[in-house]
Amino acid sequence: MVRQTYTLYCHEDTDGGIAAAIYGQHILRKYKSYGWEVEITSVAHGLPMDDWSCREISFPCAILDFSLHSQFLNERFFQKAQPWIRKLGAAERIPPCAWIDHHPTGSTFSVLTPENISEAIPQAVVKWDTKSISTPGLLRTHHKELGIPQDIIQTWEEYIDIAEIVDGALFATPDAAHDFSSPAVQMQTLFSTEHPLVDRGALFGRLVRDVMADPNPERLLERDPLYPAILEYECDRHIQRVQFYERYTTRVKNVAVSNFIHHNNFPGLSRFLPYVLFPDVEYAVQVLPKLKGMASISCGINPWKKTLHPNKHLGNFFAENFFGGGHSFVAGGKVAEEDSYMINNLVEFLCE
Repeated sequence: MVRQTYTLYCHEDTDGGIAAAIYGQHILRKYKSYGWEVEITSVAHGLPMDDWSCREISFPCAILDFSLHSQFLNERFFQKAQPWIRKLGAAERIPPCAWIDHHPTGSTFSVLTPENISEAIPQAVVKWDTKSISTPGLLRTHHKELGIPQDIIQTWEEYIDIAEIVDGALFATPDAAHDFSSPAVQMQTLFSTEHPLVDRGALFGRLVRDVMADPNPERLLERDPLYPAILEYECDRHIQRVQFYERYTTRVKNVAVSNFIHHNNFPGLSRFLPYVLFPDVEYAVQVLPKLKGMASISCGINPWKKTLHPNKHLGNFFAENFFGGGHSFVAGGKVAEEDSYMINNLVEFLCE
């Protein structure tokens, strides 16, 4: 039997990977007998020249935990189903395209809303729920609407809970977020490792397939000796990170600012270390070392204070100023070295 490929485009993080594993399992169960297999492709927000909406995507596909692609608004894209129908004999033998996301900045098209998205894209399975903590959590909440069998959700429930903890920053304390014996910390670490000898894209695909193969998180580390080796490496690096953050993190009113833009010996990002150092701040801004003149920048609300300011939507601010996006409470993007003054603008915005 000739194999057909269904591509899963998923955000290159923990909840994107877990969402891909669950949705991929759903696709394989329903369509594998017709010759379909899944291909995992991780995606991330990049620079304007690497803009996601300008990228050619495969048909059929699912976009999970990431921004809507402009081709989903083009009727010609969905007409690519016709050759498959002639080949397989029925439209029911072709898995439908899908866009499933929980980010408020998931669509850059102002006319689209979570309420009208299904009507706007009737050719695909779509669900845009900005109230969900994570995309796996969205799959659990809306599995009937999405056509995902309940037993798949129940089988991968532990991984869904992990995604909720990681994406919602539901750790009990800042220190608990760095406990490497925790399955949630282990998953977050594996999906975000900066090990110099590891290909992130290849590792991401391997992790997703291993999660698909075994729904028990406690057995994940047994599937590949690479996983414990990465965790040991990252645990050692964490000690270095603590020392680095203590040296280069400062407090500006209600904001902890960790600016590493000019420090190439940076031992790696630690999302919650600023809150260990300054437990009472409301926000943390982190700027990574520059690469080819650009630096990654992120910002989040202190999960253990949860001081929400309705007029400060971080995702919108980053979409407008840093080629990025996110939620009201956490966001990320890029900043050019010559535009580093915008970091101060962000801090001023947060201090208002």
